[in-house]
Amino acid sequence: MSDEQYAAIRARRSAYLTSHSHMNGFACCPAHASADDVPALLAEVDRLRAERDQARAELDAARSCDCFAATFHANTCQYAVITWNGTTYNTGHWLIDCEGVPWMPHSLANGMTGELLLLCNGDYSNDPSLISEVLGEWGPLTAGDPVDHSKILNTARES
Repeated sequence: MSDEQYAAIRARRSAYLTSHSHMNGFACCPAHASADDVPALLAEVDRLRAERDQARAELDAARSCDCFAATFHANTCQYAVITWNGTTYNTGHWLIDCEGVPWMPHSLANGMTGELLLLCNGDYSNDPSLISEVLGEWGPLTAGDPVDHSKILNTARES
């Protein structure tokens, strides 16, 4: 039911009540039975509309992601994070090793360690590396620029 239809029903109900006031309290025509049910129906419609509006607002809040692809979150997205060992990593920002090579936080390992996994150059053609391996082989990581997922290199790092 559109807002216009709903408003028209309410207006017709109001006009009906204005034109059919009964001082004695007795119904004068068969329309009263259905007219008497209208307030309960309108109250139910009001309740359902409020519930719908709340659900829409919650859905809009959940969709407040400004991501450009289903597989990636944009670097400003609230969902573009992985928390590991009490540290939150933004999956939309590069981590740069000592050689200047960018690593992208990818996920957590499914194994026993549940360790943070990183993709070298954001290259999905290679397996992600454990952060401990990256730190051990290429030294500490520093925060880098936002990841431009549309321009991620598809080249493997030469070891």
